[in-house]
Order: sequence, then structure tokens, then C-alpha cells
Amino acid sequence: GWVTESMLPERLINLLEHIPLATQHSSISLMGFDEFSPALNQLIKEVQKYIDVDIHSAATYPSDVKVYSCINPEEELRHCIRWANDSLKNNTHSRIALIIPNLEQQRSNISTILHEQQVTNYNISAGKPLQHYTIIQSALDALALTSHEIDITHSMHWLQSPYLTMNDEEAAMGAELDVKLRLYRQNKLPLITLLNEFTTLKNNKKSTWINRLQSFLQILRKQHSKQSIREWSSLWCELLQTIGWPGGRALNSLEFQLIDRFKQAVEEVCSLDLTTKPLTISEALSVLKQHISEISFQPEGSRAPLQILGVLESAGLQFDAIWVAGLDNETWPQTAKPNPFLPISLQRKHNTPHSSAERELAFTKTVTKRLLNSAKTVCFSWPMNKEERSLQSSGLLVNITNEFNIEEITIHPLIYPPYQVDKKELLEVFSDKKSTPINTEERIVGGSSILQLQASCPFKAFSSA
Repeated sequence: GWVTESMLPERLINLLEHIPLATQHSSISLMGFDEFSPALNQLIKEVQKYIDVDIHSAATYPSDVKVYSCINPEEELRHCIRWANDSLKNNTHSRIALIIPNLEQQRSNISTILHEQQVTNYNISAGKPLQHYTIIQSALDALALTSHEIDITHSMHWLQSPYLTMNDEEAAMGAELDVKLRLYRQNKLPLITLLNEFTTLKNNKKSTWINRLQSFLQILRKQHSKQSIREWSSLWCELLQTIGWPGGRALNSLEFQLIDRFKQAVEEVCSLDLTTKPLTISEALSVLKQHISEISFQPEGSRAPLQILGVLESAGLQFDAIWVAGLDNETWPQTAKPNPFLPISLQRKHNTPHSSAERELAFTKTVTKRLLNSAKTVCFSWPMNKEERSLQSSGLLVNITNEFNIEEITIHPLIYPPYQVDKKELLEVFSDKKSTPINTEERIVGGSSILQLQASCPFKAFSSA
């Protein structure tokens, strides 16, 4: 039968009792672990009956340790990214890491700041939802045509999408067609209307859109109203190939990975075939969309000199310099969050993750020690304010300042934006202090109300006079 990942250690232990482990190897070395699950601990103990098991930790001892405090999380991110960028400019062969405990929530802000500071060669380990990638959305838009309707609010995207057009001329025709469709002033139109409008365009004979849409409709007409989800999955692949997805241009590595993950998602939906009744194509497509919305996609590992990682992803890795951000008293260590569906006493007995404050503190101490030994240059930082709340530094940072006999450095907000400003392009300052002259026959009204308006808004006082 099937063996799940959680069942594997127990199965291996049972096998070792009947089939002793060969001893031709003197030892087994384990690296990159912050802790072991109870099942894995039991397996290691069983293996140690036959050979040595060495558990290695990082050996680098930091020569330069600093602790910083920043005004808020955004300023903290700006400074650590600028520090990383400057470090790479000084030594292009350096391997730099930014460790962010809540990386998934901060991904959008980090991407924005990286763009502002013109950092290009980097890798963010946190995955994005699969459906947020344009190539996946274009596939879903194409499959939405199986309803025999087009949604005008989305038509502008897929009619010009590089993943559904064969060349630039077809994308231009798609833009022209989108204008025609909007003249109908309807949210939805029959798919046949789209096909008819294509025939009215100039140079439509040079486009493959008409042939592709006609073939798409012919395949749809042959289908039953209800089918198994596996049958619909096979149809989706055929329809996407017929409509021309993923387009006529050459694809890059990321796009190939996304296509493979989309095909895998379709296969995963097929596994529901045994437990679901026959569905209509719209019902089956809703299942696929729901499944894709729950998938977080992470591209294959990059060798970029700047790695932006979560705390757990950094385990076992060595760098020239690292900056660990967000270590305030609310985040480091994390608050205990026992599983609400299991007895708390049972969770604490087996020391499961997030089961108690003591467990979280012990785990965080282990991770902090590992981070200290991950590079020769190590920077820690924490935000003093978050969402209008005042914070304090983690107690573990106090221990670090005492251990290395260093003082915490307060970083003040950047005076200028993080992007580079060319001095030649500085704006000219012009001060206009003269107002319209008062006519000698003009009557000034307002009295004390003018003074009140002047105190709240000088312009309003001037315009009301």
C-alpha cells in the first residue's frame, strides 16, 4: 500500500528490526537540522545501534556582529536591502543573505523596495500563489471560454496576452477587437460574437485567431454535458493546445517551470475522480481554479548573490554576511499557538511545534545560535514601532549585545528616497511670496474669522478674503 512521508520513519524502524543495516559505511552525517521530530529521533536512535550518526552544526564563528534598531518595519527593510546592495557593490563575489521571519507577509514590500533601489540579481525564497502568474491566468482565461461566453472585463488581458497570441500583429489585432467588443456595452457576450468580429478586422486572414477559435468550438460541441473530472482534465489540455497556449514566443526557465506546475495541478485534480460524481465543465473548472488558488509556487533555487530567505529556509546554509530583520519582542520568539484540535497536555508532552512558550523560546535560542554561526558578518535588527504600537527588542538580542560586548545602534530614517537622485536633475526652487494687490476701493470682510482660517489653512484664508 501507499506509504506517506509521516509513516516512513516507523516503516524504516520495522525494517531495521528484520533486516540489519549494512555496516560498510563508518558513519552518517546530518546537517541543516534545527530540530528533529519524535519519529525521526526514534529512527536515528535505531540507526545508531549499527553505525555512528554525526549531527553537524555550522562552524563559522562571527567576527563582526552588530545590532540595529529602526523606526519601523519599512525603514528596517530599506536599510537592510541598501546594506546588502552596498556590500555586493564592494565585493561582487560575496554571498549575502537577508533573513526575514515573516517573509511571506513581507514579500510585496520587499519586492517594491528592491525595485526602488534597482537591485536585480536576487532570489526570494517565499513562493507566490500560482494563480498570480500571468501565464497561469492566461490559461484559466482560455479555459473560461468553455462557457461559450466572454467576460468583457477580462477580454483585454487575454486578447493581447503573449501567451495566447502568436506574434505582435495578433496582439495588436486583439487590442483593436477589444475596442469593438466594448462598444456593445455589455459585461458578457456570446463567444460566436467574438468570432464574427474577428472576421471584420483588416488583415484577419494573416491571423490564426479565427482558425484556433473555430477548432476550439468544434471540440467543445463533441463533449457530453457531464463527464468525470479526469475526462475534463484531458479536454483542458487539448483545448489549451488548440487555442495556442502558451503562445508563439520563446519561453524562459521560469515559464517552463510554471507550465510544468500547471500540468501537475491538473493531474492532482484528476485524483478526485474516485470520489466525485460526473460534473459539468463549469463545475469541473471551478474545482481546478480552487485547487490552483491554494498552490504556492516557488521557482527552483537560484544562485543569485543576494538570497532573501525565511528563518527555516536558511538552515544549513553559509554566507559571507547576513542580516536578520524583524527581531522584536512580539516576533522573536513567536507566541505559542497550540493546535486547537489536539489536547494541549499531549502536545506539551511530545514538545510539538508551538505547543508552549518554553518550547518556542528553546527553539528560538537554537535558531539564533545557528544564525550567529552562519556568516562572519552578522547583523540583527528590530523595529521600534509597528502599526502605531511601540515595541521592544527581543530579549535574545540583549543576550547577544552582552556576549559580544557591543552596543545597539539606532538607525534614523533615510532623508532621501532609496532610489538614486542625479544632482543635475534637482528641481529648481521658486518661492512666490507676492499675492494679488488689494484695490483701494475693495472692501475687506471677514473680521476675526479670517484669523481663524489663517490658523487652520493660510490658502483658505486667502481665497475666502
